[in-house]
Amino acid sequence: MHHGYISKDESPETADRAWALLWADVDRLVEGCDEYGDPIAKDADGTVWKFVFLFCEQDFDMDVGHGLPNYKKPDSFCKHCRATNFAGRDAVNPHPMNDLRPCATWRGQSVTDNDEFRRRFVRRHPMTDSKYFNKYTSRNDLMHCMDHHGVYGAIFASVVMFLIYNNGKPSLGATQDARLATINDRLDKFYKEGKISNGLDQLQMKNLSPAGPASYAALCGPTVKAANTRHAIPFLKDLANRHMTSATNADHVIIHQLLEHTAEFNRLIYSSGAFFTPEELAAFDQATKGIGKYMQLLRKRAKEDKELLWHITPKVHFMQHFPQEARLISPRIVQCYIEESYIGKIAQIWASSKNGPYNETIQFFALLKYLVWLCIELDL
Repeated sequence: MHHGYISKDESPETADRAWALLWADVDRLVEGCDEYGDPIAKDADGTVWKFVFLFCEQDFDMDVGHGLPNYKKPDSFCKHCRATNFAGRDAVNPHPMNDLRPCATWRGQSVTDNDEFRRRFVRRHPMTDSKYFNKYTSRNDLMHCMDHHGVYGAIFASVVMFLIYNNGKPSLGATQDARLATINDRLDKFYKEGKISNGLDQLQMKNLSPAGPASYAALCGPTVKAANTRHAIPFLKDLANRHMTSATNADHVIIHQLLEHTAEFNRLIYSSGAFFTPEELAAFDQATKGIGKYMQLLRKRAKEDKELLWHITPKVHFMQHFPQEARLISPRIVQCYIEESYIGKIAQIWASSKNGPYNETIQFFALLKYLVWLCIELDL
């Protein structure tokens, strides 16, 4: 199910009416008949076609809009479990979302019953009002969680900033500027040797720590995209192998462990089929928990050193649920990669043409282009 935002200038009442009309049509597609009881699709031999509603592709802000448990709700933080995220010095978190250990209490508090899942809705929405909406419908999106300002970006920036702050063994340079220059040189060679065209631009400090030392390390900037972030992750292992060689430096050892689990997570996502084998699922679960475990260890050590590295964001918690989702279908199959960028292009065509000489036909042709793309993408 692909959807875009209702115009942000519209009132909530208008948006809800639009959603209600859309979801009424979805329900009719599932049941096979229109509002008058006539078949929507019927073959010459009398076969009536029905449509199966499976998943919604969406980012985490859409969880907020749809009234699902979301990162803005400290007591209803996650739609998959009962993790909490109360802030403040005296706050009590019964199941803290940033506890990523294998024994974290929220791991034993999964929401597995569909009735309970529906009882945890924050507010009503036409989508969740659909009788076909269930706990499998709305998933954590892989691209938004890992690639787009997500876990991969936090890991990449933290590794690089750790080396800039603390140097490496052997040394990357005498000053922070010299170390960054060495890292950029290594990154450029890595791309050339691997013939990687979708790479990051030359890194600047503002791409790694957006507000300087007062902000957590995070890969950011106008040229930092989801795809080039993901493609940069293998570089970290090359960098660590060259400059994190001390067996007595606990940070070096733990970073290597984190990068090995991250590489295995990425390998399994992109080498497994739509449905994981039991062996792949077990390995995927181990890799995912490893990312959480070693990020938490590194965050604890960085906090002691007063360094804003290894930020445990809501997305780090949400990615811990990917093995649970992969039992049904691979998160790669239902992520918002090409769909989201294509919808953006269609929206640009619409915006540039709606007030010109094509305003009477633009709706038809914009939707026709989208339909043609869907047929190509889905091999129809």
